[in-house]
Amino acid sequence: MAQLRSLLLPLALLFASIAVFEFGARYGTTNMRALAIAEQTQLSMDIFSQVHSVICKEAQASYILLIDRNIVAGTLHRNIWHLSGDAKNSLDQVLTKAFSIRGNDVEKRFATMTKGEGISDPNKQHLIKIQNALRMAKKELVDSKKPEVPTE
Repeated sequence: MAQLRSLLLPLALLFASIAVFEFGARYGTTNMRALAIAEQTQLSMDIFSQVHSVICKEAQASYILLIDRNIVAGTLHRNIWHLSGDAKNSLDQVLTKAFSIRGNDVEKRFATMTKGEGISDPNKQHLIKIQNALRMAKKELVDSKKPEVPTE
């Protein structure tokens, strides 16, 4: 029993250091992913705004799909509780611009996907989660920033 007690403190320290390392790695990875999503969304929107008038309809649809997927990834990622302020601000700035450009169309796209036939229940639940995240992010980023018209 005495030998077991002498091993408990080093074992506890080992597990504590593993937990701290795990949290640090997860925190850093989450923030880097948020910055990458913001950068990728911004790049996609910049490229599309420059070339949308000269590319074919199929390429336009591909770019729009890419932008919509980045918006969804950003809206889901911004709800992570251990996201740093800088990463969240970067993501919010890009999403605000993206929602002002594609907001209603993204919501309509996922609403029609949810209503589609032949979708399994787990996939439908995931689409509903995406719709809720889109609605909440749009409300926080775009709708709350609109100036209110004074009523007389």
